[in-house]
Amino acid sequence: MIRKALFNSSKTKRFLLYRSWGNNSKCAFIMLNPSMADKKIDDPTIKKCITYSKKFNHNELYVVNLFPQIQKKPNFKKLKNCQTNRLVIEKTLKKIDTIYLAWGFNYKISSEITKIIKNKKVFVLELSKNNTPKHPLYLKNNIKPVQIFL
Repeated sequence: MIRKALFNSSKTKRFLLYRSWGNNSKCAFIMLNPSMADKKIDDPTIKKCITYSKKFNHNELYVVNLFPQIQKKPNFKKLKNCQTNRLVIEKTLKKIDTIYLAWGFNYKISSEITKIIKNKKVFVLELSKNNTPKHPLYLKNNIKPVQIFL
């Protein structure tokens, strides 16, 4: 498996995580914020994203986050987006046709990201009661993603 990650110089922000076990079907997961995964280590969330990617017949996985700050448990007071993160998200998502929304909190997607993904195949693994994407870590392996239209 090819493993890559893009961080800021102090390793407090992760902008992109990449895993590849082939090269013909790319997907991206948009998550809330990064946890502990890096170019060598897969945390439980990334392991679950890899499982789903394989199950859905993808062999390249890109993970971007609405907020780049690395936190095991998200603290919304400390989560802030930045220009670098916005640019990485835009550049990454432009080259991918299948996108999974999976941030797991009652957070509405920004109009910036909606513009980037509006002509893509966009899925959620499951929707919460408040109509936001559920986090993959807490879902069963046998789910079928639901396509949504923005």
